[in-house]
Amino acid sequence: MMKTLLTIALLLFASFYYSQSYYASYQEKFTIEVAEDDVHTYRVYLNMASLDTTINHVGISMTKEELSGFVEVLETVERKYIEWKKVAIENSVTELSKKVKNSVVQFRAYFEYEGKWYFDGTWLTSFNYKIIDFFGVRYLMTFQTGKIISTDNYDIKSKGGQILFQSLEEIIDLKTKLSDTEISKFLNVDDLFKD
Repeated sequence: MMKTLLTIALLLFASFYYSQSYYASYQEKFTIEVAEDDVHTYRVYLNMASLDTTINHVGISMTKEELSGFVEVLETVERKYIEWKKVAIENSVTELSKKVKNSVVQFRAYFEYEGKWYFDGTWLTSFNYKIIDFFGVRYLMTFQTGKIISTDNYDIKSKGGQILFQSLEEIIDLKTKLSDTEISKFLNVDDLFKD
């Protein structure tokens, strides 16, 4: 009986200690969650649009260090979006799909299927700039995970997820929310109210 109570207490403590907390949202419908691993580090869970009609929840998770690299890439993506949109407008380009150089990021992908969460190993992928002419010319930046395959069961997979930036403001908004400064403020809010 005592072992059972101790096991339950440890499980409750572990699930509380490593639980994810809602941090922010972006593009009005996707959430960012943060789990504090220990005093000096955390992991961010960035939910995104599913490319699979049978999967509702898909996203990527990154450690504090991986997130730092992701934010640096978002800075590159921001500059390229500005530069390439200007070039496209000046030259009347209405269709294009181009990979952004030096925009490779590292992360771990996840998805929910039938009420259970599945994770894939470490991934590397990049951003793509797109110009489409669909009811007017639109300038887009996309980030896709590619196919996600469960490490627990290779038969369970998802087509992946995508972040579709339709404006410069959306890129800047996500970059700001993913900054270490903003996440650290969120995690340390209790420190503001000392006893």
